[in-house]
Amino acid sequence: MTRDRGTRLTLCKLLLTALFIACFPVALAASTISLTSQQVSFPLKGRMEVLRDDNGSLTIGDVASPAYAPRFAPLKEDLAAGFMPHGAVWLRFTVIRPSAAPSAWILEADPPSRDYIYLYEPRGAPGYVVKKLGVLVAPIERDSSARAAIFPLLIPADTPQTYYIRIACRKTIYESFDIWPSALYFKKEASSSHIHDIYLGILSMLIISNVLCWIGIRESISGYYLGYLISAVMISFEMTGDLEKFFVHSDPALAVAVMRASFAVLIILIPRLLCVLTDLDRYMPALAAIYQRTFLVAGAAGIVAVLLGIHTEFAPVMMVVSFICALSTIVIALRLFTLQIPGSGLYLLAFSPFLYSFVQVPFVGFGLIGRVSGSVSPSPFVFLPHMILLSIAVTNKLTNIKEQKDKAEATLIIERKTIEEQRQFMDLIAHELRTPLSIIDGSAQLLVLSGILRAQDDFQVRRILSGMKMVSALLNNFLTDERITSGANALNTAVENIRGLIDECIADARLYAVNRNIQCDIDALPESFVCDRVLLKVLLTNLLDNALKYSPPQSDVRIKGWTAEKGEVILEVSDSGAGIEPQHLERIFDRFYRASSVVKKGGAGLGLYLVKHIAKLHGGMVVSSSELGHGSTFTVTLPVQPQKEAV
Repeated sequence: MTRDRGTRLTLCKLLLTALFIACFPVALAASTISLTSQQVSFPLKGRMEVLRDDNGSLTIGDVASPAYAPRFAPLKEDLAAGFMPHGAVWLRFTVIRPSAAPSAWILEADPPSRDYIYLYEPRGAPGYVVKKLGVLVAPIERDSSARAAIFPLLIPADTPQTYYIRIACRKTIYESFDIWPSALYFKKEASSSHIHDIYLGILSMLIISNVLCWIGIRESISGYYLGYLISAVMISFEMTGDLEKFFVHSDPALAVAVMRASFAVLIILIPRLLCVLTDLDRYMPALAAIYQRTFLVAGAAGIVAVLLGIHTEFAPVMMVVSFICALSTIVIALRLFTLQIPGSGLYLLAFSPFLYSFVQVPFVGFGLIGRVSGSVSPSPFVFLPHMILLSIAVTNKLTNIKEQKDKAEATLIIERKTIEEQRQFMDLIAHELRTPLSIIDGSAQLLVLSGILRAQDDFQVRRILSGMKMVSALLNNFLTDERITSGANALNTAVENIRGLIDECIADARLYAVNRNIQCDIDALPESFVCDRVLLKVLLTNLLDNALKYSPPQSDVRIKGWTAEKGEVILEVSDSGAGIEPQHLERIFDRFYRASSVVKKGGAGLGLYLVKHIAKLHGGMVVSSSELGHGSTFTVTLPVQPQKEAV
């Protein structure tokens, strides 16, 4: 019997203990806050109760009624209600002021950028007086015009006062509250205001200096950083309630859209900044491509959501994306830092506190955790060092880019000097070689024309003439190439007798290609034509030389000219050679290109390249067609009035 009684007593003790433990949080949350003069401020964290109003239909009469009193749940942290775009959150707290404490107090809500935040202050037995703040509240209805969300309180002595707060917002609802003695709050606010003004001044200077830097330098990294800076400042201003001031008389809701568009831009630019500052594209190209494209698509989707007006519904997705972006950025930056990649350490140092906020945002946004830090609004003491360190990283990168450009320019100057020396050398060679070559060529031609040479001697002299022809053609082609590529006097046009010019080219070709038949049909050409005589002669000579060189000795070469319907001059040179293989046909006009089947024929691969560019300088074009075993045809089209073009 005694044992049964002892067992019952033990069970009763356990039940009472469990009941006390279960009720303790409620009792703690519902405890009255005593506002003494010995404490600077009174944070309401862990001292409030919360009631969710999912459709936003409850009134103060409902929530203050005895029927709703049990529905309030204790709030152990600051408010973190998540997304409630169509609902509201009600908060309740009770304070008592001893007679020795001051009667004037300030309730501060942080951040101030809520759409609607109402305070219901008890006034006698009948009910409550409402005080309104919020960015969507008409200015005339607001209880305060201050930058911060503050409510003045006149608390009677020695009487518990229960206050209700209603918060509605299309953004994430998270909030912290503090009660201050009025005198201390305004003293603190005066000091904070000076810091805030300095903060705004530094940010303005950063933006202006980076705009000027981007205008002057035009480097991509400067543009990325400027976009990042402006986007981050927009988000910071929206959270502190400054951004709404620009839209308060037109469309206050536009501030939220601007903030969310800035958030989307930020998600695009954070990976791009990391890639540019650390050269991730060079060290890990595949990872860099995936990293940038993923958040480019996500950020672009966020911008589209803003433009379509569905950014409130899309906000939870952007929260998740921001978390993934922050986490992946930290991991990549840490990996680059372990690999001792230049710039990664400074980037990681600059972004660490900011990325910490990015990681925290989605958890707070979905109401999973309360605020870890004390203040919800971004602190200048975190944001400014972040921007300054990032500015240093960007400046270092721009300095490296400038050094590389200076080296490249110095190298370019040396290369230009070398090219100029080579051109001078070529001019010297041309001047020095032309005279002896002309003497040798003229003497050999006189010997052939004299008729006194034996058959064996005549053969040797013609070999000399053939070699002279190759050397002269090679020299002329190189000099013409230098003239075209340098752009100096590229086209010197005059009215020329094009038929006579073609006859000269044929006569020169026959002089060196004995017993070769060159058929000429140019009667349909105009008597006069505007062209550069020297360059057009090079064009015709190269086409005739190619036709003679790459066709059998007994075959004919044909040159034909006529005027097209549009007034264009058409020149066509054909041969009956082996033709050009299809894989070489597309490249025969490339500089120094020679097909493997013709390398034994001699030449430098400049002839057809010059034909193409001389035709282009005259505003025309050249096309080729060929059939294996049946020869090739080159067709040059030149307009009546040539047009100068840059090569």
